[in-house]
Amino acid sequence: MTKRRTPFPLRLEAEDQQWIKEKSARECRSQNGMIAHLIKEARRREQQKTA
Repeated sequence: MTKRRTPFPLRLEAEDQQWIKEKSARECRSQNGMIAHLIKEARRREQQKTA
């Protein structure tokens, strides 16, 4: 079964957008994939704190 993805408009400051662009290039990910990865990591860390 495939995961359902919902489009989500995101506005970033120019310097944050540049950071995502550079980080995603270093890690061979798309910018969208990099943002999704960072959100999942942040969520995982938060859940570990509350466990």
